[in-house]
This record gives sequence, C-alpha cells and structure tokens, in this order.
Amino acid sequence: MLERVLHILEQKFNVFVHKTIKYKRIKKHVVKESVPTISGLVFVQGDISEIQSVLDERCLGVYLVKDRATGLPAQIRDKSMQAFIRMSQISPFRIRIMPHPIGYYSAGHPMVKITSGILNGVEGYQVRISRDKCLITTMGGLTIALGGVSKESFENIEEYASIDPERYRELRQCSELINPVPFSEISVNISQASTPHSIKTASSDLDRWVQKAEFYIADSAYEKAFHILKELLHEMGATLRKIVKNDLSEIYAVCIRASKMLKAMTIDLEIEAGLRNGIKEEMKILAERYPAFF
Repeated sequence: MLERVLHILEQKFNVFVHKTIKYKRIKKHVVKESVPTISGLVFVQGDISEIQSVLDERCLGVYLVKDRATGLPAQIRDKSMQAFIRMSQISPFRIRIMPHPIGYYSAGHPMVKITSGILNGVEGYQVRISRDKCLITTMGGLTIALGGVSKESFENIEEYASIDPERYRELRQCSELINPVPFSEISVNISQASTPHSIKTASSDLDRWVQKAEFYIADSAYEKAFHILKELLHEMGATLRKIVKNDLSEIYAVCIRASKMLKAMTIDLEIEAGLRNGIKEEMKILAERYPAFF
C-alpha cells in the first residue's frame, strides 16, 4: 500500500519517508534493515489542495495528517524539513518521534536555539532522555527528539525572550501598520443577518480571512497572520456578545478555529521568540474578554 501511494505521489511531488534502522536475526545471521519510523507516514512537498486532490482521485482512504493544535492539515516549512532530512540521512538514529505534545516537555527545561552544525537555527527545549542530551522540537504537529546534541553550540532563547511591555507595544504597533482588515463591515452584516443564508455568507467572508492568515503563516509572514487573527477575534467577540438571537454556531466555529491557530503560533519554534510571547499576551486578553472562543 505504502509503495503504491509513494509511486503515485512521486510522479508530481517531492516525497520523503523517515526510516529507522532495525536489526533482526535470520537463522544464524543478523540482518540490518531500514523500515518506516511511523507506518504510513509520508512527507510531501506541495500545495495542500493539489496533494489532497491527488489522494482523493487515486489513493482512496489516504488522508493528510491534521495538526493537533489547529485541526488543519499539518504544514512544515521547507527550512525545517531540509534540516530534518539532512539529519535523517547522516544520523538517522538520532531522531525519535515522541508520544506527547511539545508542551509536555517544556516545563522546567530551557528553550534554546542551535547555532552550529546541520541543525543550525533549529529551536526547541533542551531535555535529557536516558542520559542523552536531546533537543525537543516540533514539526507539522509531530513532537521530535533530536539526540546527541551535546557537541552543538546553543543560544539560550529564554535570556532575551521574556517580553517586556515596551517590546509588546512595539509588536502591537507593528501589526497595526499593516493594512486595516474590514471586519467592521462583516460585523454589521452579522448584526443585521435575519436568515441562515445571510449568516452563512458572513461566516464564509470570515473564513476567507482565516485562510489568508494560513497563507501568511505558510509564507513565514507571521506578524501579518497575527494581525488578522487578533483583529478578527476582537471584532467578532465584541459583536457576538451583543446578539442573543439567531444560530451563530458557524460564526463561532470560525472564531474558535482562529483562536486555535493563534495557540499553535505560540509553540511554533519557527516564529521569533519575542513575537511568540506577544501572541501569548494577546491571547490572555482575548481569553479574558471572549472565553467562548477558547
């Protein structure tokens, strides 16, 4: 099954399967073999909609993996993937897929950035597992332990990542310089909506902005994505708490999706540490004002 899916995907996309070396005894000999680390897991480079279209047409029952934080197809930026592939090729035994979300390993462990070797620029939590110094990081919703990093050079992110009020104001001002988002017009439409169709139309308008934020995240334009999601949640929160009639479940669903995307950004180690902390501070404000979204 895996070979067939790989053959189909390779015709149009770049694909990669992470493999683990295992040894097994056959009669009197020990044989080394390379097997997929996670059965059925294939990394594919390409447009999400194009990949899903090929799967729907030619690989029934095969789906894109969802990111646990957002519920959306998991995405990995090319820079991170290339580092992962290089390590897989040079030292495959140093990579382990971990069973818990990255937050499970963060408590009590410093956040660092590797500044040397093939993993230069990769961020994560420095954790010791079975006497092995590891870097716990995340890729596309997967939590990964990179072992044997004791010889690498590190930069302690937490020494400068704690955001102060001045830095936070700077981030807010930066996001406010981006073109204003017309959520006030959508708010008026929701307030005046009298039919399920008009509510669905407003929901679709909001969803297009969430999709735009997804595009910005995929393109590493994190501050633009943050601005869209933040403004959407503030505007919709202020609007929805004034409305007591109509079924607004579709609007709430889009807002909850936006809040999950913000949450995912707070643990995305591709994002600059100061911005991650700025997003965390904004989420505290949003959760206090509009708990229904969280």
